[in-house]
Amino acid sequence: MTSPHGFLNTEQEKEPSTFAETRSGTWQLELQFWELEILQETLIRVIGTLEHLPAIQVCPEFSLRAIYSRSRTSAEKLATKLDVEAYYDSPETPNNALSNLLAREDVQAVTIALPISVQPNIIRQALESGKHVLSEKPITGNVERAEDLLEWFREQDEDALWSIGENFRFMDPILFSHHQLSEMEGNIETFSVKLHGLITEDDKSFRTPWRQNPEHQGGFLLDGGIHFVAALRLLLSAVSVSITHVAAFTSLIRPNLQPVDTVNATMHLDNGSSGTFSISYGTEFANDFEIQVVTDEGAVTLTPTRVTVITNDDDGNEETLTKDFQANSGVIREVAVFAKGIEAGKVDPRGSPEEALMDLKVVQAMLKSGEERGTVKSVA
Repeated sequence: MTSPHGFLNTEQEKEPSTFAETRSGTWQLELQFWELEILQETLIRVIGTLEHLPAIQVCPEFSLRAIYSRSRTSAEKLATKLDVEAYYDSPETPNNALSNLLAREDVQAVTIALPISVQPNIIRQALESGKHVLSEKPITGNVERAEDLLEWFREQDEDALWSIGENFRFMDPILFSHHQLSEMEGNIETFSVKLHGLITEDDKSFRTPWRQNPEHQGGFLLDGGIHFVAALRLLLSAVSVSITHVAAFTSLIRPNLQPVDTVNATMHLDNGSSGTFSISYGTEFANDFEIQVVTDEGAVTLTPTRVTVITNDDDGNEETLTKDFQANSGVIREVAVFAKGIEAGKVDPRGSPEEALMDLKVVQAMLKSGEERGTVKSVA
């Protein structure tokens, strides 16, 4: 059974006041600074707990160095458990603020997982300090702010790298599907994305103030829905097409999931084809996740743990390939790729801010179209 957030329905946060990235896609408030040794250099990371912490622990280049949280209680609780230094901004202290941590010469890289409205300022602070940054999706809460931040970043003289943590681009079923579509060399005919589930008030992700009263557009449709846009765009890239226009209807099924929890959209591609995109976080009796891409040479259908490929053999007879996967979040690969990018001095294209901006543009176009009852919106 899939979670409405993503590939698994397991949630393991230990307390509702913090946001850990569980396998269902929610996030921990604490920022964790890690030491990364590459070519005898020291790099530091800032990451969430339940997915990112194990990813770092299995990555031979990393070791934990310190924790930052906006509150002393949160920072010290985790730092004590992990036997590292704690940094925080409340209450104020002369030596334990985020600025003190970013001033450390041994801090060279950070990964940031914070509420959507908070994250951009922290990203800027870290980049201004010359640190490499892996920040959680979405790049920001709206396209305008993302474009401003990206323009500012491009004007910096620092050599710091900035990557966006979109783990769906590193999930095994999605990567396998991308490969199969590339091998087909077909022309896309249509596609569909379906994700339905229910976020209840007992859901760990709901029990976070910034999600109950979102300052960002779209609520869960932005926070969680952007994953599925990223996955779709990666698959479409395998057949060299991209989304150009969307027309969408949005609605609110559950009043506690403001401002909207459901979107049904038609998407137009630059080759003239079209497909559908349907996500709801408010459906109690529908729980599914599937992406299908159909070309004139075959079709690929993926679920959290299975990919089915249908093609014809040389005699025109239908062939079906099925490959099963263990469910995983893709975070281990995401973290490892970020480390390799630092070593190589360049960001992997899957994590580039430009890709994340395009993901956000698609989501925002759907939300704006929904506000205008299905008006066609350009994704530019």
